[in-house]
Amino acid sequence: MMKKLLISISEKAIKYEDFNFTPEQIENNWLGIIPATEKQISETENKLGIKLPNITLSL
Repeated sequence: MMKKLLISISEKAIKYEDFNFTPEQIENNWLGIIPATEKQISETENKLGIKLPNITLSL
């Protein structure tokens, strides 16, 4: 459900040109960025000394 909402928001924002989007965002019709890898997440958790909640990892 959340993914469908985010897709809809992305498509509409790009369609109506509300912001300056990167060529990749326009081409992919998605406002998001490339997600972090598990290794990057682990390194960041170690650096910060915290464990991110699972919901963060699934977005």
